[in-house]
Amino acid sequence: MNALIFHIGAPEDYDEWVRLQKGQPGAEQWAFKEFNNYIKRFETFHSSPDYPQVDSSLRGTSGPIQTGYFGHVSKGTKKFIDACTKVGLVRSSDVNTHRGTMGVTKASTSRFLLGITFLPDYMRHAMLARKNLKVITHAHATRILFDTSGQALRAVGVEFSHGRGQKFRVKAKKEVVVSSGAVHSPQILMLSGI
Repeated sequence: MNALIFHIGAPEDYDEWVRLQKGQPGAEQWAFKEFNNYIKRFETFHSSPDYPQVDSSLRGTSGPIQTGYFGHVSKGTKKFIDACTKVGLVRSSDVNTHRGTMGVTKASTSRFLLGITFLPDYMRHAMLARKNLKVITHAHATRILFDTSGQALRAVGVEFSHGRGQKFRVKAKKEVVVSSGAVHSPQILMLSGI
């Protein structure tokens, strides 16, 4: 299902992950304040005159994913929001900020409510021409490679399978980004010993 919805987790969830890691090296990077910097790099937020209460200064401005509040709010949704307000639930103007997750309309990834495709939207021509990028199709990440020589565990690369199961390893110069969806991201982390 792709409903073009762009919602991040509740800020409290990210901060809870830090608490659950009980001071382990790198745990603080999961705090919402830190993690939100990556989220902002991921999006270009488009403000809408229909949603003047949304503070666009809290959102990203130059990422590859176009986001905003573009959708129609049905009469039923308006009545539901009003009912929630009447019983004391505070409405958040923007679910994708530190201001919380209560009573908000959906944020979308398309100004035109159309689907997006991978190549034109994410892999722009200039990006594909970069010397430090190689796109490999039909590859499957099998685990994250770590440097365990220091005090903190540090991701340094990825192992992946390609073709008939042959495994390859690639090193990262700066960072490793796990972006394999709600099911496969945790699976890769588990296969990596996390």
